[in-house]
Amino acid sequence: MLSYFPARDVEEPVTKDFLRAELQTEIGAVRLEVGDLRAQLQTEIGALRAELHSEIGGLRAEMHQTARATQTWIISTGLSLAGLILAVARFG
Repeated sequence: MLSYFPARDVEEPVTKDFLRAELQTEIGAVRLEVGDLRAQLQTEIGALRAELHSEIGGLRAEMHQTARATQTWIISTGLSLAGLILAVARFG
């Protein structure tokens, strides 16, 4: 019956306490990795958010500029047509 028990310390069977301690160590390491990943993701999301806000601001300014140019063109064209109509009516 003694032949079934380990003869050396290296062959010592795993105890519940040892296994529990090992699992807690591994779980702690995984939690640290998850925390690091979470921090990295938050940093990257923050950078993307700032970049997106900048891009939206640029697009907004460009749209404003295009709208003003279009409005100016429409008003100028309307005034030119009105002047042409008046000239034709006066001299025609």
